[in-house]
Amino acid sequence: MAEPARKLLYSEPPAADWISLDDAASRLGCSRRTMRRYCVEKYAAIGLAEKFGGEWRIHRRADSRLVNFETREGRDRRQIGELRAAGLGDRAIRLAERTRDIVVGVERFGGRSVTQAARLGEYVIHLGATGQLRRAGIKKLKADTLRKLIAKYDAGGIAALARRPYAKRGEGAIGASAWAFFQNVKGVGHRLSAQDAFDQVRGYIIERKLAGDSDWAWPALRTVQQRWRQSTPLAARIAIDEGQRKLRAKAIPKVERDRSHVAAGEALTGDVRTLDFFARALGDRGWRRVRLKLTAWACDRSGMFLGSYIGELANSDTILASFKRTCLDAETVPVEVTIDNGRDYKSVGGPHRRKRKWNEFDTERVESAFERLGVLVHYAEPHSPWAKKIESLFRPVKSGFDRFMLAYVGGKPEEKPWDVERWSRVNLMQLPTVEDVREQFALFLDAHHETPGRGIEGLSPRQAFEQFYTTEPRRITRETLDVVCCKIIGPLKVGRDGIRYQREFYGGFDEAVWRMQGEKVWIAVDPIERETVTVCRGDGAPICVARARRMIGQDSQELREAIATQRRFARIANQYPQARDYLLKTPYQQIAHRRKLAAQARQIPDATLPKREAPQTVRVVRPDIAAAVEDMKRAAGGEAIRKLASMNAGAEALNSGYTATLQDLNKKTRPLESEQPVRRVTLEELNAKTRKTEERDGP
Repeated sequence: MAEPARKLLYSEPPAADWISLDDAASRLGCSRRTMRRYCVEKYAAIGLAEKFGGEWRIHRRADSRLVNFETREGRDRRQIGELRAAGLGDRAIRLAERTRDIVVGVERFGGRSVTQAARLGEYVIHLGATGQLRRAGIKKLKADTLRKLIAKYDAGGIAALARRPYAKRGEGAIGASAWAFFQNVKGVGHRLSAQDAFDQVRGYIIERKLAGDSDWAWPALRTVQQRWRQSTPLAARIAIDEGQRKLRAKAIPKVERDRSHVAAGEALTGDVRTLDFFARALGDRGWRRVRLKLTAWACDRSGMFLGSYIGELANSDTILASFKRTCLDAETVPVEVTIDNGRDYKSVGGPHRRKRKWNEFDTERVESAFERLGVLVHYAEPHSPWAKKIESLFRPVKSGFDRFMLAYVGGKPEEKPWDVERWSRVNLMQLPTVEDVREQFALFLDAHHETPGRGIEGLSPRQAFEQFYTTEPRRITRETLDVVCCKIIGPLKVGRDGIRYQREFYGGFDEAVWRMQGEKVWIAVDPIERETVTVCRGDGAPICVARARRMIGQDSQELREAIATQRRFARIANQYPQARDYLLKTPYQQIAHRRKLAAQARQIPDATLPKREAPQTVRVVRPDIAAAVEDMKRAAGGEAIRKLASMNAGAEALNSGYTATLQDLNKKTRPLESEQPVRRVTLEELNAKTRKTEERDGP
């Protein structure tokens, strides 16, 4: 055995007659320094003191006061008996004895360190290497903690090292009301720690002055934490501290479906994953950084990726495109699929799991791609990654594909390299393009599908797919998939320039589409190719194929063909006769009479109308103001007659030869000073005069 290893071995424990330096100093009432001087000057020369492991020990015969001194071994035996009588279990006593052995072992440990702190650190390393910490029930130990254990043992013996359960140490010390208040605060969630809830209870006790109430007894934090851990089930602690999602992930049993009876190719799972690295794509302003998305379908039995699509977006178009590729490569249509609850998957899987909206198509008339192919659709449980087998298959994609890319960013913040943002911006042209990523992913799949153990029963995914391939494949042609896997859009109205969809016109110069002008149709749009669309009826039956029309104008032949088509359409429309014979042969009186008869036919019959009420006699009482107005009108008429008479008199005088001078006219127009001014008649006098006249002559 090597010399360092030999020094780490324990020696035999000291006899009961020998006591430690601290025990002797405590018994004699002196300091450690004084006791150490006694050992050097007196006791060592006569054999009553010796140094072992760097520490002095003294024989009990060195002083009469040490003869009746209780040794550590005797004290420990006495305290163990007291602990058993108090009801402490055997396991707790064994752990206390092992902790005591660790503490006492410091005296017998040699070590190479000179100072006490360094020696304790060396001793802790030795305890971990030999497994004594694990046997003593201590997960980890520091030199400072060991120093505190030594002081605790010297002061209180093995009873101070015994770990009592909370039922003996804390449950009785916690008041019932205080514990209920603590549970209420801790149950709030929001990741509140036991320290936060503990402080709330303590603050409430101080605020309400409940310190002397036994029902609100509140011990130390450590006691409360132990009771919380031991009295609250793990599932409840997870639900309170981490939420319902973590509860389902950590504590709720999972339901795993047995796939041994399912043939390869019959059950597929589809999902979308964002790749954990930067790539570059060409945009309106040049190259830019993007994180591409992988839309994939995997076989549940073999674990083989049967179809995938990589692009900037992941939507219903990429889902249908990858599913069509899956059916072609696997040479069969699956019996059932498991898909996500996202909006894109629901749009292709059928909206029977969501509420219908006013602008959604009628599923009774137009079925989804899976419904038309007779595929049973299962929607995975929300927020449950383990509900889809493909989630576990994405882990090899991350470890074997994403991590080997130049601009790997990781799936979590702690996985992200510190310089990836700056490096990817500076070295943008070194990032792979979308086409490069697709080619590299195909190479990864070639290696992944040949890896043993990735499938089942030790087979590779390719071997498992071939070994357990379905005995009754459901063959389908490419042409059928082109129609079925298209996204159904509608209803759309056929206009003058054809069918408009996403700023593009289809079938503007197709006669079959032109003849349906004004009607509402449905179109089947291919998820990737947009050169043509299939015009369908309401039940999904195809009518014709409409091509996107792009008039460039550079080719004269193309322009001549477009003009010829316009003229042909005009001739077709002009075949219907346009005549004015009806207007020539029918007078307008007859036209108006026919319009009257048609209008009366739309009326409610007079016989069905309710009887009208008899008119009531109403006496109109003319107010005085109306009579006054009439009198004013009569007065105005009399004044006009008088003026006319004066004009006639002037005319007669002129005719008789009399010439009126300016002075005469002024005399006529300006009243003389001797003349009295004309008195005006008031409205009351006029009304009174009118009433007298009516009483005399009658109304």
